[in-house]
Amino acid sequence: MKNSIDTMTYWPSKIKTPEDIPADIKTDEAGSGKNYSILFPPLPFQFIKDKNKVLTLCRSGIEYAEQGLINFLDFNDISSIEWTSALLKGILKIYHSKRTYQINFNSCRNDYIVPFVESFRERKAVSKIEHGKSFYHCRELEFLIKQNLKLFNITGDTISSNDKIQKFFYQQPFAANDKQLPFFAKFFSSYLILGLENEWIFIKEDKQKTTKAGTYGWVKQFIHKDMVENIALNTAASPKFMVFNLKGNYDFKLPVSEDNIVKTDLLMQ
Repeated sequence: MKNSIDTMTYWPSKIKTPEDIPADIKTDEAGSGKNYSILFPPLPFQFIKDKNKVLTLCRSGIEYAEQGLINFLDFNDISSIEWTSALLKGILKIYHSKRTYQINFNSCRNDYIVPFVESFRERKAVSKIEHGKSFYHCRELEFLIKQNLKLFNITGDTISSNDKIQKFFYQQPFAANDKQLPFFAKFFSSYLILGLENEWIFIKEDKQKTTKAGTYGWVKQFIHKDMVENIALNTAASPKFMVFNLKGNYDFKLPVSEDNIVKTDLLMQ
């Protein structure tokens, strides 16, 4: 029992009073009881020692606080949010106009991340969505039930019936040779791109494959369409890839197999 309790000290926790805030952090918004605030303690056994971090959900953005730093991140200045979950590893990346903020956490409390992601998607605080959404059966993507049930299930946990899919692109796993190492094939994981009315959503494996072995987690990335400056296809590279150029000098690349290139035209229209 003691080992379980010790492990839980590294889990994210809710901040309800000023006493819940570590002494090394100063924050304007957390601890008042009015806002949704989460403490992310540093995880053990990390190569680079991390710090206590606090995220607080405000009406028009997110307050980020750590030792010696406190910044307010307006939703309109955030280009993208990326959420990774693989076994017990959780990572939240906030791509802000000035810099990228990364929070490493124990994914046992993935439910604490949902309000931040959903508020970013709505560009306003929606902290009542604390326990996630009920599963949504995406009829447009039923072909994935046979081709990639994992991505189908993740998608059903990500969007709701209010989200109207206007475009989608599915990339199945594939292998490609590197131009510099033509005799060695690299395997690339499957992913799904969803084009909704106001945003793009990427749903991917938790990492690119180096073998045919499966992966255990997922990466969800949310991008507002008004933050996308350009979408292009690089056919000179091997493998070929799509690149989403975002405000804030962020470029996100997605590998594309030869037999799928023609389908990328729909996304770029």
